[in-house]
Parts: sequence; structure tokens; C-alpha cells
Amino acid sequence: MKKTIVVKIGDTTYEAHITYKRIKAIYIRFKNGAFHISAPYLTTQKSIVNLLDKHAARLMKRCIKEPPIGDDYIYFFGKKETMPLQFDKDACKVDLKDELYKYANRRLRELEAEMHIPLQYKLKIKDVATRLGSNSRRTNTITLALKLVHYSQPIIDSVIYHELTHYFYFDHSSNFYRILLSYCPDYKSLRHKILRGIYE
Repeated sequence: MKKTIVVKIGDTTYEAHITYKRIKAIYIRFKNGAFHISAPYLTTQKSIVNLLDKHAARLMKRCIKEPPIGDDYIYFFGKKETMPLQFDKDACKVDLKDELYKYANRRLRELEAEMHIPLQYKLKIKDVATRLGSNSRRTNTITLALKLVHYSQPIIDSVIYHELTHYFYFDHSSNFYRILLSYCPDYKSLRHKILRGIYE
């Protein structure tokens, strides 16, 4: 069963899409300017509104990510660098690609040795929006997303560890994560930073 209500948070009104399910707790997400709520069947609208009053500001703040490149700044390996006002972002991408390639290629060699991987993978950097990395068995190539250059080196390393772990398991099974976490114990918290747009 689904229902949409309108709630007022501060001076602004938002839609709240409620889905009633056979669950025990209430789950709230803020996405695309609206609240999405999963609630047990007998949950009252009043209790949902009360929860929103209490937690909405924190949920919305979590979803506001600072872009990696602004008018006068850029995040570079996790650090916010001041740039000339209205700098040429497209020209800057070429330098960023070179810098990420240099760092990631060095780390790729080091992590291959650490993980006892006999292959020497080729490395590509691509300006893609969706994936952070990929591992091609056919060409023995690891591809990393250019946007990783904005994140700290431990975060970049976590993505390289992830892709190298596919040498052992080409899936995301429990065996895959067992190996990944043995080499990169902080993987989950680093991944969480990427999802939250935390660059450092």
C-alpha cells in the first residue's frame, strides 16, 4: 500500500512517499527533493510526521554533496585547493587525468605485489559518471574513473584493491569480500565516504 503526503519542514513543503510493508521499523530516505518512507502497516501518519520533524534536517544535510570542482576551488587527492576565479575546468581535466594515472599506476604495481597477483594489469583512466572502476579479464585492464582524483589516496587505493580482488573472484560473493577486506580492512568506511561525497 502506498500513500503520498505533503509535509512542511521549516518554511518549505516536501512530498513524502510512504510505502507500507510487512516490516518492523520505519526507514526514511531523502532523494530527489522528496522523502521516501517504508513503514509497518499499522504506522500512523502522525508518527511518521513526528519522525520527519525530528530527523528531516539531518537527512537532507546528508544528501547535499559539495561538488568536487567549484568556481574557485577543486578537490585534488582529498584536499580542497583554491583556484583562480572561473578557471578553465576542461583544460584542468587533462592535468587531473595525468596526475591520477601517475599515482594509480604506481599503486597498482605495489598492490599487485602485495596481493601476490602474477599479472601486470594495464591501466586506463576514463571520464565516466557511473562506475568507479572495472576489471577486464579479456584485456587485463583496470579502468578507473577520473572523478577518483578528487578523493584521498586511501579512497583511491580502496577502489584499486576492489578491482584487483576480481583477479581471484569475478563476482561480489562473500569470498570476494573476504579477500578484499583482508587487504583493505577499511574498505566499507572508505566506500561510505564515496557515497556521501566526502573527499578527504
